[in-house]
Parts: sequence; structure tokens; C-alpha cells
Amino acid sequence: MEPNEKINSNEEEEEDLEKKREFETVDALYEGGQIQIPPNNAEFFIEHGYYGTKQENGSLTLDQVETLLLLERNRIRILNKAGKEYLYEEMINKFLESNPDFWVNYLVYKDLRSRGYIVRPGFGESSTYRIYGRGAKIGVNPSKFVVSIITEGISLNLTDLEKIVKAAKGIRKNLVLAVIDRQGEVTYYKCNAVDL
Repeated sequence: MEPNEKINSNEEEEEDLEKKREFETVDALYEGGQIQIPPNNAEFFIEHGYYGTKQENGSLTLDQVETLLLLERNRIRILNKAGKEYLYEEMINKFLESNPDFWVNYLVYKDLRSRGYIVRPGFGESSTYRIYGRGAKIGVNPSKFVVSIITEGISLNLTDLEKIVKAAKGIRKNLVLAVIDRQGEVTYYKCNAVDL
């Protein structure tokens, strides 16, 4: 009986280590406008949420919305090479300087992630996302939807809407419009082209 108990004990220890690691805050490097997670932690973030883009050296590059969500959830700490830590508000300001639409994009990204979807950047435009179903494996399962973001109160030409619809149709994805109201609430509308 003792050997079995020891095996169970080892399995429990491994599970405890994995759970502890899930709640660890990982240091990420901010340099040249990019956020990198070192190779020793990159695979964990890929396996547990499909964050970032893996680089040849094994590190993981995060985009702005991924960075802020992980920072907000206390999953990463952002440091520069000198070891200075950047706070949540500082990163928001840095991201807004380079992308005026950052906050709107972040609200949609955060909402989709909170609903359990895997969210990856869209093709081309910065205000689109590819959405994978819950439990999907990137590289194995294709994305089903492309989400395009529209802000309430900002006019959208019908020709621009037509371009969005044609772009989604061209990559064989269902189009969803994410409309953000003035309070930051997101409402989703499925959009289809009708050929008459």
C-alpha cells in the first residue's frame, strides 16, 4: 500500500505545483514598445489561454489588449530592462498614445474573453478579432467568427459597412458587429450579406 500512497502523493504534489503556477505573477519585459514573456513561461500562457505570438527564441510577444488583460488579472508584472515596474494606468496611457482606439478594442477583447472565447487579432484592421469556440485548438480548429468593432455615436458609412461584410465573407467567416455604447457596454449583432 505504501508505494501506491507515494504515487498518489507525487500526483497530488504535481497538481498542487500546477495550481500554484496558475496563480503566479510572471515578469514580462517591456522594450521598444513590445511586451515579451520569457521562454521559460511562454508555453504556460499558450497552453492556458492562447495568449501572444510565440517567437523563434521561445519567448512570447503579447499585443496591447492581451497585456492589459493579463496585467489587470495580476498574471504578469511589466518591467523594463532596468527593472522599473510599469503600473496598470501607465500602460493604458502608453497604449492610448500609440493607438487612440485602444480602450474600445480592449473593452470588446475583455468582454469576449470573459465569455470564455479564445480571441486572436483579426486580419489587417486593428479593430477586428477572430473568435474561436470554447475549447478550440488554434492551428487545429478554424475560427468561426470575425468581430468588427463599432462605437455608438460615430457614424459609419454604408460603403464601409459593405467593405467589412465583404472582408468577412472573403475569408469565409461569420461577421459579428460589436457595438460599444457610451457606458462601455458591448452589444453583439450578427451580420450577413444578402444577395438578391
